[in-house]
Amino acid sequence: MKCETSTDAPSDVWALGFELNSLIPTRLPGFDQSVLAYGPVLGVPLWGNSLVVHVGYGGEKNILLLVSEVGYRLVMASPFLRAYATAGAHFLRYSVNSASQNLFGGFLGLGFLFPMSERFEIKIGMKAIQQSEPMLSFGGGFHVRL
Repeated sequence: MKCETSTDAPSDVWALGFELNSLIPTRLPGFDQSVLAYGPVLGVPLWGNSLVVHVGYGGEKNILLLVSEVGYRLVMASPFLRAYATAGAHFLRYSVNSASQNLFGGFLGLGFLFPMSERFEIKIGMKAIQQSEPMLSFGGGFHVRL
């Protein structure tokens, strides 16, 4: 008799969700405070895991930003936990007092997936983003497997 666990959810399915991330800048001109970015995320099955596309928008006082990311997420499941590693490309456009900056770079991230039902998961994670200056991102979200 095999005991089924909820961590056996497939990783290579279409998924649609929402993320909220806190971007923590370091030494970016005019971008000197943490800003929340939120937006939709789409997971596309690719080679047994997922290609993840995320677009986020955020703003604080005099800063507006737009974040776009495309990455590959590799899910590692155990009987008790679902963790993931992700890597990909990152684009950040931010405006401070109407002066815009466009930055392109890459990211590496780690996190955990918490299955809430057969089709619904909650995630938390962090990313290290390298562009002209490094940034950190901490956040979470949810997705529904389609």
